Amino acid sequence: MPLRCLDEHTEIAAYNLNENEWEELKKLNSSLHHLKMHCCGSRVVLKKSSLGTQFFAHSKKGVCITAPESVEHLFAKSQVATSLIGTDWSARTEVTGKSPMGEQWIADVLAERGSKKVAIEIQWSPQDQEETQRRQKRYKDSGIRGLWLFRKPTNLLSEKHTPTFLLEVDIATKLAKVKLQSYDFFPYYRRDSDLRGEKIEHKRLN
Repeated sequence: MPLRCLDEHTEIAAYNLNENEWEELKKLNSSLHHLKMHCCGSRVVLKKSSLGTQFFAHSKKGVCITAPESVEHLFAKSQVATSLIGTDWSARTEVTGKSPMGEQWIADVLAERGSKKVAIEIQWSPQDQEETQRRQKRYKDSGIRGLWLFRKPTNLLSEKHTPTFLLEVDIATKLAKVKLQSYDFFPYYRRDSDLRGEKIEHKRLN
């Protein structure tokens, strides 16, 4: 479920639009059918998930096959991209690329600042540590750092070059939280203050 689409050659990000702007764009697209999916060029319909996340969808099924996402995954992806607005980092969602070996990757959120690039992956479904390391190496080979937000603590890695954190999504309150690991578990992230059990709240939806 993409968070961006194309209007001619201009990108539109769903998380950059307020509710009124979203409804206006929805009406305009229903009349002009001018928006296209960035993945395949198909026509677009504007939708909202059960958590209120605005997203773009294919108007009809076609040859383009995209992996399904849970509403929690979509919500967290939108919140990560939104949290970077107003910082020194730019953010785009569903960014595709290839490693020098020709391995294709799709980043949930790709943050950029100058020559620095960080792929932020929301991993809501189970993923073993070997697969995380394999995907991390693919990003490294592409000149990109990877940062992982996992739903399950069993997916976490205690290694310097693969930063992993717990992600919690509260459906009732529509709130996403990133839980920092204690430095007993992850000594590479030890600072002067004790981070045990500390949680960072991300933006709450209205």
